[in-house]
Amino acid sequence: MRVLFWITTLVVALPAISESETILLVDGSRIEVSALEVREDVVVFTTADGSRHSVSREFVVTEGNDASIASLIELVGLKELVGELASSAQTAAAGFDDGIVDGDTLALAMREGFAESRLYAVAARAFRESASGMRVDEAIEWLSSPTARTMKRVELAPDRASFHDFLESVTKRPPHIDRVELVMRLDRVTGATAAATEMQMALLGALLTGTDRQEDPDTGRLLDGVRETITTETASRLRLTLLYSYRNVPDDELKRYVSHLESEEGAWVHETLVEALFAALRDGARRAGEIMGERIRRKGKLAA
Repeated sequence: MRVLFWITTLVVALPAISESETILLVDGSRIEVSALEVREDVVVFTTADGSRHSVSREFVVTEGNDASIASLIELVGLKELVGELASSAQTAAAGFDDGIVDGDTLALAMREGFAESRLYAVAARAFRESASGMRVDEAIEWLSSPTARTMKRVELAPDRASFHDFLESVTKRPPHIDRVELVMRLDRVTGATAAATEMQMALLGALLTGTDRQEDPDTGRLLDGVRETITTETASRLRLTLLYSYRNVPDDELKRYVSHLESEEGAWVHETLVEALFAALRDGARRAGEIMGERIRRKGKLAA
């Protein structure tokens, strides 16, 4: 257990305790503590090894069905998804240089702006706020089912090593139209293409903010054209990715999964998850843009 990580995220706290007890964190992991005390806006606690730590009370959850929400956050794989988001954003900076933002500046902005621990704190808080009052226990029951667990493994750990071979095989032998339509239905109900497009646009927005080009009259027209291109390319690429990722999932099981996502219960969980990721993305893009802008202005002053 990495102490520095969970101190900077959200803790599901219990009332003050005097004996060794286990508390549940928002990511679903458990920590043994020997004492915990709430002091106005700060929570102080002692871990099993005797070390003391404090965290702002705004990061501590103590009411309602918070333990259930913590379990739900773990089951939907929020931590893993945020990790992929942070990694993707930081990787996007590799080799970039447009003459205004140098590669080192962009890499620094993306690394600090999209720091995984901060993104996770933002996403977890957004998820918790949206999930409060919802039928969390019903969602947990579904996400604990064999079908849901299979889908989570497929979605969080795709085997990309054989993707090239898969592309060659579908070129020679296209998948059945029913399978293609099922995958397109999955894309529609999850809003995957739209979400992927927005994530790419947010990264572009961070770059424009950092270089003060967001207010340029031509920027709006440029972004409209870029969005259309990204949407088209993303839809095509994502369809192949979905066909590949779910290639070993039988039609009947995939249909049950899609049908659940189309239901009211499935829809709110997925929408809550996507909005939590968007909240983290917006926060990361804003911070990255601010860092880029500051670095560019500082370099300008040094050069003057």
